[in-house]
Amino acid sequence: MSYSFFGGNAVTLRDENGLTVQAMYDLLKNLWSADTCAPRMRKEWTRQNPTLGQCSVTAFLAQDLFGGQVYGVPLGDGNFHCYNAVDGQVFDLTSEQFGDTALRYEGNPLQTREAHFEKEEKYQRYLALRKGFFQEYAVLLKHSGCNCCQAVLCAYARQTGIPVETMKKMTAAFAVGMGCMESTCGALIAAEMLLGIFRYQGAPMFRPAKALYQAFTEQCGASVCKELKGADTGCVLCECDDCVRAAVGLVENVLHEK
Repeated sequence: MSYSFFGGNAVTLRDENGLTVQAMYDLLKNLWSADTCAPRMRKEWTRQNPTLGQCSVTAFLAQDLFGGQVYGVPLGDGNFHCYNAVDGQVFDLTSEQFGDTALRYEGNPLQTREAHFEKEEKYQRYLALRKGFFQEYAVLLKHSGCNCCQAVLCAYARQTGIPVETMKKMTAAFAVGMGCMESTCGALIAAEMLLGIFRYQGAPMFRPAKALYQAFTEQCGASVCKELKGADTGCVLCECDDCVRAAVGLVENVLHEK
């Protein structure tokens, strides 16, 4: 398959799960929106030109997945168009908004989160795009052979620093919920694990763990896999993909709460 964004047919980067830059772009195509677009460009944003006004939030999200640096092409109006450089490979997931105009991807200044996210509205757009992306990323992992617990946990492999294979072994027994549908949903188990990984400081975590559990139950209708899938009632409260999305959404809330 051919890609039109800069570097799309050349970059060979993969994240810890094997996700490519091209696969990231494919997920983002359905996530970019007027809400994640820069306010000054929002009226011009269309589904036919989805990358318009999405450069900084997208570039920093790509940095979350692949590391490296974010640079900015000066646009002449005081703004910069952000793109990524990782291990000598340069790519620009949002270059298509410029049509046939060629940008210069050399000698440009480094861009930092501190400077860009001083603007609260930009930070909130980044968080919204990030949450949607990680939700769909975890669903993609689920449909690529992971169980629900593995999918949620492995989506955060880079952030945790835990090897993917170790994560998969840790969560292998939670397929179809704990005890083979008899108890807690695997996606919720992974979310509680990530709560501990990201927030544990030596003290018991009863309150945040209970709050996460309650929030998941409110969103999905239950916490037990058998009940969620309506094994006894025939009434499905929440499909597996949506349980995964709910769990990831709650993890994102935990990661970025102030």
